[in-house]
Amino acid sequence: MTECLLIDSLGTWLANLLEQDEATWQQTCETLLDSFKQTTAQIIVVAEETGWGVVPAYPLGRTFRDRLGKLTRQIGAIANPVFLVTGGHVLNLSQLGTRLPV
Repeated sequence: MTECLLIDSLGTWLANLLEQDEATWQQTCETLLDSFKQTTAQIIVVAEETGWGVVPAYPLGRTFRDRLGKLTRQIGAIANPVFLVTGGHVLNLSQLGTRLPV
């Protein structure tokens, strides 16, 4: 494998598509996940963690949080390994964690 794709901000990518209706958004996610599964390139996805804070006050903010959380879980289900990076530390979730159903 000689190619590597870095997606440095899944949240920014998602924010640009936030106004898609639910059916279109689901199709967009399926297309993205299928693309990840079919490529021979190494893919590194950086996803912001939005579920650890307060519940957003506005519906669009809650949609962003919910969609990003679900998409991150879906990517994590097909990724190996999965890391959590916070506070200058790295945790290999593939070794330490138990995968939840998507």
